[in-house]
Amino acid sequence: HGILISNIKNMLMASTNTSADCARTGMKPFVFSKARASAKNFSKEEIHALSAGIVSLYHHAHDGYGDLETATEQFILSL
Repeated sequence: HGILISNIKNMLMASTNTSADCARTGMKPFVFSKARASAKNFSKEEIHALSAGIVSLYHHAHDGYGDLETATEQFILSL
C-alpha cells in the first residue's frame, strides 16, 4: 500500500505543478516526469478522489474498521 500511496501523491503533485516547479515539489525530474505521464490518464478530480480514498482507507484500517491489506485490494479492484 505504501507504493500506491506515494504514486497517487506524486501524480497529485505533478498534475497541479508545472515542470518548472519540479524542484519545489521535492521530486527528482525523472520521478516528476513519470508521475506527470501517469496523471494524464486521469482528470484532476479523479486524482483528488483517489488521494482522498486511499487516505480514508488507511485511517479506517488503523481505527480498526477493517484489514488494510483487504481494503487496499478492494480499492485497487474498484478502479
